[in-house]
Amino acid sequence: MVPCLMLVVGLLTPFILGLFGAYYATNPELMYILLFGAAGGFFVRVPFGNLLSAVGRADINTYVNIVVLALSYFVFEYAIARAGVWGLSVAMSCMIWLSGFISMVFFYRYYKRLA
Repeated sequence: MVPCLMLVVGLLTPFILGLFGAYYATNPELMYILLFGAAGGFFVRVPFGNLLSAVGRADINTYVNIVVLALSYFVFEYAIARAGVWGLSVAMSCMIWLSGFISMVFFYRYYKRLA
């Protein structure tokens, strides 16, 4: 369901951005980058964050989010200074994927300790 929704949004991106004004419709690539980041949220970050919470380790989920949030500040400062809004969109997408992979590592470490 999610891949289909993302495909539809990707195909309709120029139209959606055009609703906000002609200037926004000139850079649909930014929307594609952010859709890539959203995919990381849907496929990695949310499932493993929920799994950590479901097994009673919501504290790990919280710590991961705090660390990624703090790291994001520095990454975003650097990305904006180097590449402006393009850098910010790439950095934001990467941080979403990174937080998902960190949560995945912690979940699998917890799972292996149970076995």
